[in-house]
Amino acid sequence: MKKQPFFQLPDGSTAHLYTLDNGNGMIAEISDFGGILHRLFVPDRNGDPVDVVLGYRDGADYLVNAPHLGGTIGRYGNRIGGAAFELDGKCYPLFANEGANTLHGGLCYCRRMWQMAAYTDTRLELALTSPDGDAGFPGKLEIRAVFEVTPENVLHLEYHAVTDAPTVVNMTNHSYFNLAGEAAGSLADQRIAIFADRVQAVDANLIPTGELRPVDGSFYDLRQGRDFRDIFAERDSGFDDNFIIAPACDGTIRTAATVISRRSGIRLDVRGDDPAVQLYTSGMLDEKTAAKNGPFNRVSAFCLEMQGYIDAPNHPEYPSQRLDPGKTYRRTIEFAFSTDAGLGD
Repeated sequence: MKKQPFFQLPDGSTAHLYTLDNGNGMIAEISDFGGILHRLFVPDRNGDPVDVVLGYRDGADYLVNAPHLGGTIGRYGNRIGGAAFELDGKCYPLFANEGANTLHGGLCYCRRMWQMAAYTDTRLELALTSPDGDAGFPGKLEIRAVFEVTPENVLHLEYHAVTDAPTVVNMTNHSYFNLAGEAAGSLADQRIAIFADRVQAVDANLIPTGELRPVDGSFYDLRQGRDFRDIFAERDSGFDDNFIIAPACDGTIRTAATVISRRSGIRLDVRGDDPAVQLYTSGMLDEKTAAKNGPFNRVSAFCLEMQGYIDAPNHPEYPSQRLDPGKTYRRTIEFAFSTDAGLGD
């Protein structure tokens, strides 16, 4: 086990990094500040370690972390339109942090100090209490976030939460991946498939219209795989869209997306039990910010955020993200790495 100081918070306390090592080439560094995945080394086709997640050079930059790099997201990932929702006949105004809307819970958990609850060579459990009224959300939420590296080179994540009053919960991980390496700067060599036949249609502010749009024959049809080079040639910012994997959460772990890098030979399969996955191709990264090795580059990474539907609390026709007292919110996300044969060209 390895625990090391990461950076100092304004109140004088210290954020730490915890290292997980599966002994098979996967090494993850996770901070108790924000539940942030700071580094993730996996073997390339030659067995050499490659750090495949973007992060800041200076750990203190995670205090602001506008793009939510590597963070554990909550209370509600993605957007809630109008920064409000109704539950049991009562309206709950929320903290608006993206114009008139709430993004990633408004006061995101990725900017909070978590408590280390358990730690071994391969597993870290972090705990957080989100009080009643936190960013406007009802109910005190007791949360556990689990990070585990398995012998099969899978980064296994679990989120557990209980509440003392009815609320809504939608947690995810917001890591930015580049399978050629975090400093590679381009996704041109990489190819992605998302196994979804519908996408949430959104307005100019990325708030759902209510339509679930079929992807057939459109820019959003990634089921057979498509090169990022071709995606960016058609739309220079790429994607910031939520793809529908299944109609509801029934506990089944599904493969939502696969990405390969021809350069490194690394393959990533993203699996989870949520009904959707948000693909974001880092179109708003600040190129003046210091990354771990050089500056960030716009559209140099992708996020695949397993989650519920955008703005579900305001759309009763969507699968519910409601959590009631006596129930437990449970979600699983897996980032599975290999150097197996990739997607067809």
